[in-house]
Amino acid sequence: MDVKWIIALTGFVALGVGGIHYDVFASLPGGAGIRTLETSLQNRAERSLHSANMDWATVELHGQKAFLTGTAPSDDAREKVRMIVQHSTGKGGVVMGAITSVDTDQITILEKKQPDIWQAQKLPNSQWTFSGSIGDDKSRQALIDLITQADLASPDSIQDRMQLKSGMIKDWDQHAQMLLEALTQLDAGTVRMRGNNLSLQGSTDNAQIKSKVEDQLKQLTPPANATISVVLTVPPEAAQKASDPYDRAGCQQLFAQALGKNNIHFATSKAIIDSNSYALMDNLAALAAKCAKQPLIISGHTDHLGDPAFNNWLSLQRALAVKKYLVNKDIDEKTLRARGAGSSEPLCTKNTRSCRQRNRRIEITIE
Repeated sequence: MDVKWIIALTGFVALGVGGIHYDVFASLPGGAGIRTLETSLQNRAERSLHSANMDWATVELHGQKAFLTGTAPSDDAREKVRMIVQHSTGKGGVVMGAITSVDTDQITILEKKQPDIWQAQKLPNSQWTFSGSIGDDKSRQALIDLITQADLASPDSIQDRMQLKSGMIKDWDQHAQMLLEALTQLDAGTVRMRGNNLSLQGSTDNAQIKSKVEDQLKQLTPPANATISVVLTVPPEAAQKASDPYDRAGCQQLFAQALGKNNIHFATSKAIIDSNSYALMDNLAALAAKCAKQPLIISGHTDHLGDPAFNNWLSLQRALAVKKYLVNKDIDEKTLRARGAGSSEPLCTKNTRSCRQRNRRIEITIE
């Protein structure tokens, strides 16, 4: 067969097969074939977008060309949605009635905004540092005023490192003030606003204060479209201390409180405990029993009147009398040590009756 005839026959077959698709749609009156094709392609493209959770994109067909609009979360998402629409009707292009091109020029990319941040940090030395971003000078001053005007901190203790930036959430000041007030009760911590989240992170050695602050903030309702988070901690060593109130520091505080406003009275110039002091002595014995693990030093003191040598002897005898009383109350003698200081460790140096009464005393300390 002549080469020209072969070429002509091949072209005729290709046009015949390729034209089958168009013949079906073009045979419809009034251009209905083209509209039917567009509708078919659009339905298939929309189904593919929905299946891929790309409902943010809208597709519109003009003939066999697809035009996409919408706001994509990223450049990758825009490219992905283009590929989904391109392949939603298969391959074949013009000949087989598939989508021939996809236009994404009308798709915008969601602007990535860095969240506004400010934070107020309280340091263990009671110094405050404000840093991050704030909406305007008015908001900056309002934030600082929250703690200075409420006497939560002095202006001299504040370092202001905030930078101006727009976009702060509304109605934050009341909630921020409550968190700042809570922070003043803690040993250290940070109040931070990041985007639409207000948070307090802090620590305290006192478990009771931790519980108190948490209870205060439980009823705090965040502003609209905002969240509030609170994380408070007690260091492990402090938690252990709180669980044992009769450790060295705890016992020292208990004895100081017991003898702070009360004194053990003795007969004048003698080491005989006055009966009016028996109730106090019983209280001291109860404390000594609870602090059985702590070795105690019982120190006797006198005023400056009289012979120094006699005062030294008398102060020791009175300390020994207290020790004997405690031993009789089943306190282990090995945990008790008596000493006499005479008048060498006065609390008061004035030569008055009230001053001399203060100096005549018994002290119990942890060894």
